[in-house]
Amino acid sequence: GKDSSSGTFEEAGRQIDVPPTLAIAALGRVPDVKRIVTKEFKKPGNKLLAVGYAGGEALGGSVYADCFGQRGDRLFDAGGASLLRALWDALLDLHAKAGYFSAAPIGEGGMFLRLFEAALGSGLGARVEMKSLAGDSGAREDGILFGEFIGSVILEVSPHFTGFPAGVPWRVIGEVTGESEIILARGGKVFWQDDVSHLATIWSKPFRAAVE
Repeated sequence: GKDSSSGTFEEAGRQIDVPPTLAIAALGRVPDVKRIVTKEFKKPGNKLLAVGYAGGEALGGSVYADCFGQRGDRLFDAGGASLLRALWDALLDLHAKAGYFSAAPIGEGGMFLRLFEAALGSGLGARVEMKSLAGDSGAREDGILFGEFIGSVILEVSPHFTGFPAGVPWRVIGEVTGESEIILARGGKVFWQDDVSHLATIWSKPFRAAVE
């Protein structure tokens, strides 16, 4: 594969030369490929957890802000290397115990995109409680759904999951459902839902426009 990239872009008589960019890929040995955890949902009734740090106002540089022609003025603060290390150590320990069935980092596109991808890949769905998602922070709901929280993840765990060690932020945000749809509820009342197939059609439009 390529180990660097460069390019030139022209628009309205203006030429922009992109500086050469070094792209690095890292590979690691996997002792047992059967223990790799993928992102698609596995079983209806399992709990969905948000693990790690989140901030509903930190939408700077996000895909969500870009959709509204904005860049944002506040980036997400993950809390520092030591806090992230403690979080990832806890996740590795839980993985060693086969404690979760699916997982996805809350990166580009935010939490909602991760839910969609997990549903699309499995044929299952998710019901999410917004009050549980935002917690007691009072953060704006769209920020929690579409914020890009580096180091944080969504996990699918057993209904009997008991928790993480002290100091690791986590909360139950919903559950996997047997119907292929994503449901958002507030106080137990559904205020938005859509079929994954419909969302997939919308999601694929930009790519179709590019190739057609």
